[in-house]
Amino acid sequence: MADPVRTVQILVNLIDNAAKYSPVGSPCGVSWVREGRQVAVRVRDRGPGVSERGRAILFTRFGRIPESRTRSGHVGTGLGLHLGLTFARAMAVT
Repeated sequence: MADPVRTVQILVNLIDNAAKYSPVGSPCGVSWVREGRQVAVRVRDRGPGVSERGRAILFTRFGRIPESRTRSGHVGTGLGLHLGLTFARAMAVT
């Protein structure tokens, strides 16, 4: 029932973020499990983690963690995770 284009967009964004915020050469893992009529996708990285304060804003519109830096030293707009969450919620089967 999910929109395949939006699903790919969500996954690419999550994996891209995991890679950008992880140390060079460290692996990122992706797994999924069916939970009833839904699927849970988990992306794991070896980055420094996100503080409790950061977790509260990470998926908000323009939500960026001030102290975070990618390997390149640049941060994004803070929209990718927010849009991904919005798309996922729109596709959720209740």
